[in-house]
Amino acid sequence: MAAPVTLYQAGGDGANAALFYLRDEVHIVFQGKIATALKEDEFRALLGHEIGHHRLFHEDGGAYRVADQ
Repeated sequence: MAAPVTLYQAGGDGANAALFYLRDEVHIVFQGKIATALKEDEFRALLGHEIGHHRLFHEDGGAYRVADQ
């Protein structure tokens, strides 16, 4: 499934990334300095991980998203 990806930057002292799930869109929020602290390949892996959550939530009619909730 192809979906537009939107990236956000939040402040704070922590370093994290999170997916905010919308069915047909990928929204990823970076907290703190995580986006600049990672090397390029690490940052790509982080994006792949978060996008993987979105893809997983679509599998089997959304059954994994229900289990996650």
